[in-house]
Amino acid sequence: MLTGTLRLRNGVATLTNDEQAYNGATYTNWGFGVPLLQAPLHALAAHMRSFASGFFPDRAIFFGYVALLVPVLWLALSRAVAPSSNERDGFRRKIWAFAATSLLLTCSLFPLMASRFWIYEETLGYFIMAELFALSAYVYAMGSQGRLLPIVLLGAAAGMGLLIRPTGLGYLAIWGLLVLLERRSPRALLAYVGASLPFVGFWLASNRVRSGSVLSLGYAKSTPWNSY
Repeated sequence: MLTGTLRLRNGVATLTNDEQAYNGATYTNWGFGVPLLQAPLHALAAHMRSFASGFFPDRAIFFGYVALLVPVLWLALSRAVAPSSNERDGFRRKIWAFAATSLLLTCSLFPLMASRFWIYEETLGYFIMAELFALSAYVYAMGSQGRLLPIVLLGAAAGMGLLIRPTGLGYLAIWGLLVLLERRSPRALLAYVGASLPFVGFWLASNRVRSGSVLSLGYAKSTPWNSY
């Protein structure tokens, strides 16, 4: 520094409070789940002249995933609020499911979508969405004792939640415990673990790349705005 020969790469020199530095490079504080979910549409936008920036709008991508979530969540809640298939209660079940879906989205996703949708709020929104997909898969898993596909989807959704935010690790454990307690079947637990294992492996590897250790989240190498 005294001789003027110490230089920072441009990416490291512009480090912000949502990023961390390691081994001469800058990485996000959060997981790589959101970039992975956005990558297909960004690749599409790169080959379309209608997008001047070359990137698909972030909020539009999120709206697309939410549009997929709403019917899945509605069907799952419809199954949860009234498990019976009585035709006379069909309309009432739809109304209750609609109310439950609206309340759940109003209290979780919609406030994030209506405010600043930057890195922090964006990762929160995607994380909640992943956990709501996991909740929907869990409802179907508990309603079909002999099928493993809902449990596989539950493991995949919980795994994606882990890639989006590190707090997904706790949710991953909770979903696994619920599967074990509800199903009491080694096959069901193995299906859940097998579906989530690739996501956990990618998470550990990405931790090592950006922090130097598979178990380090890298916050010690970041520069948060707030002193606390």
